[in-house]
Amino acid sequence: MLQYVLLLTLLNGTHHFAQQTVQVDLQFNGIQTQQVSSLRWQLTWENQQVISDAILTLKQNTAHVKFELPKVRARTVLQWQYQWFVDGKVVQQDRVKLFVYPRDTLHQDFGRFKAMSLVLISGQDGLGKLLTAEGVASRTCSSFNQVGLKRPDYLLVDSQYVSHSAFALTPRIEQLVRSGTQVVIFANDKLRTMTNLPVALQTLKPTQPLEWTKHHPLLHELYLDDWLVESQKATVLQLDVEQPVQELVWLKAPEESQRLDSLVTIEQMGKGRIIYWQLPMGDWQTDPRAQQVLVNCLGYLASPITPTPSRKIRNQNRPQTIKSAIPTIHYNASN
Repeated sequence: MLQYVLLLTLLNGTHHFAQQTVQVDLQFNGIQTQQVSSLRWQLTWENQQVISDAILTLKQNTAHVKFELPKVRARTVLQWQYQWFVDGKVVQQDRVKLFVYPRDTLHQDFGRFKAMSLVLISGQDGLGKLLTAEGVASRTCSSFNQVGLKRPDYLLVDSQYVSHSAFALTPRIEQLVRSGTQVVIFANDKLRTMTNLPVALQTLKPTQPLEWTKHHPLLHELYLDDWLVESQKATVLQLDVEQPVQELVWLKAPEESQRLDSLVTIEQMGKGRIIYWQLPMGDWQTDPRAQQVLVNCLGYLASPITPTPSRKIRNQNRPQTIKSAIPTIHYNASN
């Protein structure tokens, strides 16, 4: 039996800014030379057409579809739907979610950073350019050795940073944090060299349930389904109940489990704190999620530093539910 297979690739992923051009690459397998093949597609929002039906006659086994996303005022989920016809019959149909964000995500007031020192550890210039464009003064270093003796107020470690040092960076980072520096480590697969907390590599799958702390400023305007689109590798912190940290996003585990695999974690240490952001992100310039995470982290750095008690202590301090005794009713059958 002849098998028809369509392979679909979104060149810049599923998260986009409004009015951005999206390109979909399609590869068709199983078509015979004498067969007539065509593709019908449309872009919809809540079953309403945003871009009306477009029909492509396929003369080769590959096709490229380009379209511009509409302007939106808030995060909006659109669907790109398609039907593949061979000799007038539908042989395959599906839909793909597109997450569209307004273009002004980063337009915030970051004036408070003018009086503070911010150091960026990065091997590329994407994050540095983003900070500069928003008026956030920063100094970029390609390694921790370039930070110098003067302690910065804030230290951001880019996800693109790769340490080539033969020594672990943990002692240097801890020294800075205990002295009062606030550190943010973004989705770095070399996290093992930057922390004493247990680390492991996990695969995030669309079917993998995540737990999410609601109403936390680090997660403002972010949503669980932003990360439940495709399978991705992620470096997690494996936290037990005794470790004095606060987990914000973690892989769901049995209620009695002593260990949590955390993807977003806060650790208070001495006069400072560390934010471990291990949820995978795309390019700083084109991924709206990455820019929203940056906005949230910069905002959170201005908040007071508070202790991060262990999960065990937090569980002990939770109000206990007191069950009322069920009243006993005495019934006298002789009355």
